[in-house]
Amino acid sequence: MAGGVGEKNVKRLLIPLIISALPTAAFSEGASYICLTELSTGFKIDASGKRWESVNFHASSRFLVRPLRLDEYGYNSTSGVEAYGVFEFGTKYAAAQCRQGFSYYLDGERQTSNWLYCDGFNSFKLNSDTLRFVTTYTVGFTNSHPGGEQKDGDTPSISIGSCSKM
Repeated sequence: MAGGVGEKNVKRLLIPLIISALPTAAFSEGASYICLTELSTGFKIDASGKRWESVNFHASSRFLVRPLRLDEYGYNSTSGVEAYGVFEFGTKYAAAQCRQGFSYYLDGERQTSNWLYCDGFNSFKLNSDTLRFVTTYTVGFTNSHPGGEQKDGDTPSISIGSCSKM
């Protein structure tokens, strides 16, 4: 092909582009999960902004649970364990990091587990056998002063749901 881009050059350009577009988790040993909240309850500040009351929330949160990349907060290359992150759909940063992955240490020996324990703004626990999760958000109540005005939105909650393995 005179003056044009040869087939060999096109492949050389397209293959890295295609690979970079694939999800990072596809190159990881660990599985990724999509998790949907089914029920959510907690506490919110009343209209006066001074009293807390219990409330059921609309269960709409969706999470992607996946291995963290090298450049993401919570990744620890020295532990020998694949760290995970819990990302709420539409967000760039993990709401919780799972630094031990699906493992724990017993008497200095690494053991595998079906549990993923994660902490951050949210606490998130996933059982890979039952594909159920529980997550808590505890910011809000402990940040306010008794009798002081509380901002709407800092509402402690607990939510449960189920996941699908990707």
